[in-house]
Amino acid sequence: MRFVTGMLCNHYLEIDLFKQACLDRLKSDLHMAEAIYSSQNMAFCLFALDPEIVLYTNSDYHKRTSVKAKSETTGSIRFWLANHFPGVQDVFLDRIFRSIQSLVNLPNHNDLDEPFILVDFSIANSEGDSRRTEMRITRLLLNQKSPRHVFFCSHRDISHLVQTFSNQVKLVFGSKVLDSFMISFPVEHHPLLKELNSIELKIFTLIFNENLDSKAISIQLNFSLETIKSHRKKILQKTGFSTIEALSKEVGKNIPV
Repeated sequence: MRFVTGMLCNHYLEIDLFKQACLDRLKSDLHMAEAIYSSQNMAFCLFALDPEIVLYTNSDYHKRTSVKAKSETTGSIRFWLANHFPGVQDVFLDRIFRSIQSLVNLPNHNDLDEPFILVDFSIANSEGDSRRTEMRITRLLLNQKSPRHVFFCSHRDISHLVQTFSNQVKLVFGSKVLDSFMISFPVEHHPLLKELNSIELKIFTLIFNENLDSKAISIQLNFSLETIKSHRKKILQKTGFSTIEALSKEVGKNIPV
């Protein structure tokens, strides 16, 4: 990020990024950043507030995030965020959006102390594979005339890390965490369950959310008890767990109540 900031900031004093010539110049200046981030298996984009617009997405953005918004896409940044976090309730999206807005009001000392938002979560890429991802959002101080506030958003694959993803959002300034909260995904969106069919998902959801046993589930879904037991075995086979209890415990780590 500091590389991008240093490369751009001195060239955009009081210019209007809504003018096509200025926007073309910005895209041209980002070619080197494209190469560097691609070599590191990262994706990035630039978006703005006041007014809200996605100014730029690098060539790998859709592939790595499955978000379809392209450069120069106007509209709600909340809607853009919703594409990153499918199934997340509006209350969490609003809180993330407010965290982005709060970046504007924090002082800037230098690049090392630039405040940022950090999200550690699982995301499905364009090929349907779920990967642990670090999303970082920070201000991009271009000193531009318009739009008023520009942000740099990067995505980094951190699936190699030992810890499971946390679904945690942090607002960080220097060495301090100013705010921290969890984003809650519906159980059916959990990446461990991505191979389950609709019936298996329904059965596991009843087990996880309502703590129902096989007999109660068979009555509720109007299936035979043997059918429910067969589906439970398939759930374990597809997820690689030995017991439903162990699977529920792992899923529960990343779905805060």
